[in-house]
This record gives sequence, structure tokens and C-alpha cells, in this order.
Amino acid sequence: MFRQKDQVVTVRLLFLSIILGAIIASIVGSFSIPATDLLFGSLTELQRTVWIEIRLPRVILSGLVGASLGLSGAALQGLFRNPLADPGLIGVSAGAALGAAIVIVLTSELSIPSSLELVLLPLAGIIGASMVTLLLFLFSRGFGYQGVTYLLLIGIAVNAIASVGIGILTYISTDSELRSLTFWTMGSFGGVTWSVLVP
Repeated sequence: MFRQKDQVVTVRLLFLSIILGAIIASIVGSFSIPATDLLFGSLTELQRTVWIEIRLPRVILSGLVGASLGLSGAALQGLFRNPLADPGLIGVSAGAALGAAIVIVLTSELSIPSSLELVLLPLAGIIGASMVTLLLFLFSRGFGYQGVTYLLLIGIAVNAIASVGIGILTYISTDSELRSLTFWTMGSFGGVTWSVLVP
């Protein structure tokens, strides 16, 4: 009874902290927006533009990405019955990174339309992660009740192979490709606009 009550309180506190964090993230930056002006709707035209066109899309997308990461982590922890499991454990993250690295390094000299360039990297990441997932399924499906254990072991091996592939691509990349690869690996919401959020 008390444990359930504690969980409800914890969830409410976390929800409030998310809202507070979103508000702080939307007003703090190199161009600060006073909270009182935002609250009373007395923003200048420049402040309104910065808040609506720059800050708000970034905050919304970062919230959606964070929720997606939480859901994927919870799904993997349930699958492996291990609270420490994450997508990197079975190589899905490394597969996605390898797909993106292939596109960054091998297509840097090509003239790709800007409309296609916007979806090419995420699509390559999805394809890389999907291929790793398919490989894991194919290799581990014949092991019956021990499938989860073998899935974990095969995932670690696939993760190592994908990491080697990323290392090779990093080694053969030019300076600009290496910068793009490093920037993509670290991740950023800096270029997020409404057109990215709602295509």
C-alpha cells in the first residue's frame, strides 16, 4: 500500500519536474526570455519569434525523444528481465550508428537534394537498427527458452562488429566527414524547426 503511494508521488514529482524543465529550457539561452513576460503575454516581437520558432520546437522534440528512449529502455529491460539492459547492449544502437556513418562517409561527395538529405540520415539509422534486429532474431530463434540468453550474447558480438565498422569509417573519413560523424554521434536539437517536427 505504502509502496504504491510512494510510486504515485514519485510519478507526480517527475511529471512536475518535466514541465518545469521544459519551461526553463524554453526561456534560458543566449537570448533570455523573462518568465514574467512569457507568463503575462507581454513578449516583444523578437522574443515571441525566438520562443515560438526556435525554442518551442526544440523543447517538444527533446521531450518526444526522451519519452521514446524511456519506452525502448523499458521494453528491453522487460525482455531481458534486467533493469540494466539498454539498446546498446544488443547492438541496435551500434547498428543505427553504422548505418548513419555509412551515409555520412560514402555520400559526402554526392550532390543530394536538401529535401532528401533531411530524411536520409534518420532512414539510414532506422535501416541499420532494423538489420541488426533482424540478424538477432534469425540467429537466436532456434534456441527455445534459452533464446534471450543467446540473443544477449549475439547482440554483444554484433555490437562489437558494428563498432569496428564505425571505427574503419572514422579512419578513412576526411576532416569534414569526421566532423559530421562526430556531431551526429553526439546529437543535437540545434537545427530543429517546425518543418522538421511537423513535416
